[in-house]
Amino acid sequence: MILFPFSFKEYLTYKGVSLDLYSTRSISLIKSKLEEYLREGGFPEAVSLGKRIIPSIYNDVLIKDVVGRYKLRDVIKFKEFANSIVKYYSSEISIRKISYSLGFSTATVEEWLSYLQESYLVYPIKRYSRSPKQINGQRKIYVVDPGIVNYLAQFSYGVLMENVVAIHLLRKNQLEGVYYLRGEDYEVDFFDEKEGGVNSSIFCFV
Repeated sequence: MILFPFSFKEYLTYKGVSLDLYSTRSISLIKSKLEEYLREGGFPEAVSLGKRIIPSIYNDVLIKDVVGRYKLRDVIKFKEFANSIVKYYSSEISIRKISYSLGFSTATVEEWLSYLQESYLVYPIKRYSRSPKQINGQRKIYVVDPGIVNYLAQFSYGVLMENVVAIHLLRKNQLEGVYYLRGEDYEVDFFDEKEGGVNSSIFCFV
């Protein structure tokens, strides 16, 4: 069983905020708390002690869950790689381009990315293609908690919202079989191959 940080709904419960979508005052408070959540994240330690604890949480994941577990030798380069991946949150990545920009082999990038995924820090989803051969190396990256995103990347309300929705879908075990679509003049963030369309639950994460 995967233990996630607080969802936004759990965050509201912890903060003692009741949901009343028929009250203008309640809606205003919820919007305010949503921005707090996007900046602070949902790690219980960060919610209770403040976001100053987030660097320690992030470092523990890298060192204990990855470096220690997989006996990585080049800790500095791995941290550089991990920081780069987090900064790509809610964005499409190319394994080949990352390999070139950081000076690593594509095999190393694939391996290290799998380590970050196995540590439950990031969750890649693939680009959908009707071709029998899936578009190689292209996927979008989502980070387990907005607090970690804000520790390493610039705050962006809309992009963080997309990340929160992705993690919501993951909580509900609905990222299996979910892709993203990209054409010349459009992009669909979450495409359910089984349903043949956008996953409706993305609008209901509260």
